[in-house]
Amino acid sequence: MTTDANFMESLALALAAREKYVETQVVTNLRHELLQVEASAKTLLSYLQEKGLLKSDPYHTAANTHPLAVPQDDALTGHERVFELTSRLEKYVDILRYLGIEYPFAVSQMSHKELSAIHKAIAFIDWNHLSENSTHPTAAALSAAIFTARKTANDVSSGVINDAISTVAKSLQEAVTNVEVIGALRHEYVKATIRNRIMPDIQDVATVEQFIAAVREKWTAVLPDEPVSQKMLMEIWTENDPTSGPGAQEALLAGLAVEEVEERPSKSARPARDHLIDGIRSIATGGSALEKMVGKLTESSKHVGRTRRSLGALLRQLVATIFKKNTEQEKPFVITLRDSDRGVSRTEEILLTSFTENIMKKVGTYTGILARSGNMWQRISRASEGELLEYLRGELDDVSIIIQRSQGLDANFRKHAAPAMRSRLRGINMEVTLLQDQLSRGSRKITDYETAIAEAVTPE
Repeated sequence: MTTDANFMESLALALAAREKYVETQVVTNLRHELLQVEASAKTLLSYLQEKGLLKSDPYHTAANTHPLAVPQDDALTGHERVFELTSRLEKYVDILRYLGIEYPFAVSQMSHKELSAIHKAIAFIDWNHLSENSTHPTAAALSAAIFTARKTANDVSSGVINDAISTVAKSLQEAVTNVEVIGALRHEYVKATIRNRIMPDIQDVATVEQFIAAVREKWTAVLPDEPVSQKMLMEIWTENDPTSGPGAQEALLAGLAVEEVEERPSKSARPARDHLIDGIRSIATGGSALEKMVGKLTESSKHVGRTRRSLGALLRQLVATIFKKNTEQEKPFVITLRDSDRGVSRTEEILLTSFTENIMKKVGTYTGILARSGNMWQRISRASEGELLEYLRGELDDVSIIIQRSQGLDANFRKHAAPAMRSRLRGINMEVTLLQDQLSRGSRKITDYETAIAEAVTPE
């Protein structure tokens, strides 16, 4: 049993074009939405922790599980329920971050199990229907914590909570839509495998029942990780049917088609300044990465020059710290920065405390921008396009410099830490990758703004 050769050739070309579109646009959009969720969820969880409604267990060591392993969603009971809820939510945010940065979305090779795991991870909490009466214990406990926080929240804090939940819900819906697009393409790849590797060996089938039975016999040998889908086989039968086949094939190819030229948006569709605001908010989503990077650098700095010492040495250090803390000045770390444009290196001295304090001030500003509240957001709302463009470019430069200096500090700590302590240093590569992605998005928004301005002055 074979399929028309012309259709198979057209289908192969359509699948290749569709895969390119999915990997370059759909996956990119999916990563962006997931990182938006991660940033907004982190903002909300940080606020709940500040209010004492979430607490990390200092004695708990996370199990070494698969990055996509969804936390348990059983009942939260006992005096450790806050610790357990916090652990689940932190794991959930880590999964979103992993999908947004590291997960290799090899669309044509993804299995049904992988796609199901991704969908399950994204849907772990239904942010559109948060309720204390939810049948899902984790969602119900989170809802209760949010309700408690709202009781004492002022207008600004309420705005932070509401904006975070709204952003998470909206971005997750977009993420689910993108996952469904990936799933639809994977569905057609499995059908193509059946056509190419199973159907040529099937002979003398006159009914759809015989066809399904014949494919089932060979399915496991060809597709061992794929559950048998009767719906899929019915689609193939319909597309091969002499009567309904031509129309079904045409509909399938039309569904896979990718527009080569996107429709040009109307000039009045969106104000040009909105691109600049989007760029600023894109940079602001890196606030959680900056905060986590500060924590890692601060922790790593404590291991520089540290060795195993006797109790007497530790006591002498404690006494020296008590009596000299008001007279000793912080010693700077010397880092090496590379100027890629000129091909030269230079050294710079960094006071870690001042450096990290300035970063945390920026994190606070970014939190307000994401929550659409605070003095900076009010200034952004009232700013002219020229002021917005200047601020966005300034933030791009600031964050780029922060990344360079942080990488210099990380290298310094690794170089000067005692050999026995180096294994305890936590790298900042993941945070740097996320921040560079946000810088790229911010830069693209400047290009979008300049394009919109050019279109606005171009005569019809």
